[in-house]
Amino acid sequence: MESPPEKIVRKGRLEPGKMFLVDLKKGQIVNDEELKHVLATAHPYGEWLDTFMVPLADLPPAPEVPGPDHDTLLQRQIAFGYTLERLEVHLGPDGV
Repeated sequence: MESPPEKIVRKGRLEPGKMFLVDLKKGQIVNDEELKHVLATAHPYGEWLDTFMVPLADLPPAPEVPGPDHDTLLQRQIAFGYTLERLEVHLGPDGV
């Protein structure tokens, strides 16, 4: 469906990382820069970071992760619905 040229406000492609908002109530298009400014200033994100950020060095050490349990592998594969076909075709070296 073609629009008459006099109704076209802006032409172009939406570039990667860019966005726009069509406000139907106000009848306007909000461009990328304005939209990102409104979103970035909507809350005190900088204050929140200063208040709540925890340095990685202050975190407790990660819990020990148990190694794989080879004795129950077949039982777990059956429980989660893995079939021989899925293992060979989908998860094999040539699987998609």
